Amino acid sequence: MFQLIKIILVTNIVCFSFFANAQRGKMGVRTFYIIRHAEKDTGNNPVLSGAGLKRSGDLYRVLKNKHIDKIYTTKYRRTQMTADSLRIYSAIDTVLYAADTSGNGLAEKIKEQQGRQKNILIIAHSNTIPFIIKKLGIKNFILKEIPETEFDNLYIITKRKNSTAIQYKKYGAASNKNNGANKMKPLE
Repeated sequence: MFQLIKIILVTNIVCFSFFANAQRGKMGVRTFYIIRHAEKDTGNNPVLSGAGLKRSGDLYRVLKNKHIDKIYTTKYRRTQMTADSLRIYSAIDTVLYAADTSGNGLAEKIKEQQGRQKNILIIAHSNTIPFIIKKLGIKNFILKEIPETEFDNLYIITKRKNSTAIQYKKYGAASNKNNGANKMKPLE
């Protein structure tokens, strides 16, 4: 009987160890999808414009098969509405974070969530995105500010155990450009 208990105990330890290592392996790669909120109306804490609502749908179509685990938005209606299509159709929890130019508010919220999500969508503002990107480990990111007329940028940060990489993409309809002033430089 004692021998049987030892066998069961060892089997459980081996299975638990295998499961724990498998889970750690799955969490080895994290992907952050970072965008600016979609086009907005005017006023204090505005909602999305017609173009912004269309872009919100475009965001859903681009990310619906990316297995987003959590969405982080600021308290502003334009960021929350940008996430609505993806949040509603894919039943994804949303976490509100404080919009700040240090990225600390977002970092704190991600840490509070125990960092267990593999694929995260962050909806931010033109003046906070560069700081968020740096906070996530892209130290050589040089963009100072995103032009007020640019809404179609998608930054994809992939974090592995020993490396962090960024990709720069566009999504939805091309944004109205302001004659090249403050034009964003492509990431290399």
